[in-house]
Amino acid sequence: MSTQRELIRDLEQQEQQLREGGREAGVARQRKLGRLTARERIAELLDPGMPFRELGLWAAWGMYPEWGDVPAAGVVVGLGRIS
Repeated sequence: MSTQRELIRDLEQQEQQLREGGREAGVARQRKLGRLTARERIAELLDPGMPFRELGLWAAWGMYPEWGDVPAAGVVVGLGRIS
């Protein structure tokens, strides 16, 4: 039986995987095209130092096994401040 600490650690690792937003090849492709990732673009858009409260990070978690290593829906939704 897993301890609570182990469960929390697993959850944090899965959350980190989701925040990374996909495979390294996809990020490398964006870089090659001179683009930022979705979360990087959001960070550029928000007021400096203001938090971004992401909603639905876990949406579609594990729903795409036929596509391989796709952790979730690939949609970033949240609240942030833009002056």
